[in-house]
Amino acid sequence: MHNKAGLIIFIIILALLLIILPVLSSVFTIFLDKYIFNLALIPDNFLLSTFKNPQTYINFFTKLTPSNILCWTLVGLFIFYFLFNQLSSKNQKKYLKKDDYGSHGTSRFQSPKDIRNNYFKCSKGWFLGSDKPNLTYRIGMNGAYQNLYSNLNMQIAVFGCPGSYKTTAFVLPNILRIIVKSDTEYCFSGH
Repeated sequence: MHNKAGLIIFIIILALLLIILPVLSSVFTIFLDKYIFNLALIPDNFLLSTFKNPQTYINFFTKLTPSNILCWTLVGLFIFYFLFNQLSSKNQKKYLKKDDYGSHGTSRFQSPKDIRNNYFKCSKGWFLGSDKPNLTYRIGMNGAYQNLYSNLNMQIAVFGCPGSYKTTAFVLPNILRIIVKSDTEYCFSGH
């Protein structure tokens, strides 16, 4: 539907260009050659008579004048723009969901299923938090852990204003966990 409407609009605009540009080219050429930039010499019905004269349209396609060349260039640019726009709109429709194939990166928010699979399968690694509210941290508690040997990115950013317990809630528990836990076995994720 969209392509048909675009094609109809293209044909209408092209037809208007092929009606208006020959008249403008002819008026400009006559204004230069016959009236020599003197507006007082131009008759009252000059534009209308040029529009109605069939020789105006014949001269547009048969005579090689600078104004005709300029108008042909405008028509050519319009056709080129339309074709280029049609090709690019086909590519835009082809590539709507970008995180599946990675043309602009593959980042996206994790779904709850992804979070369960990535962080709640193993209780060894960096402690990230719990899905239950108001819990006091203790070593080995159930929660979300960043497995040290997973395919996931190991970079962690902790944000908070001064005094919001970033150090005591995240950094110190993970340092203590590393010191207290002497076992080096970690869960391997099946990615």
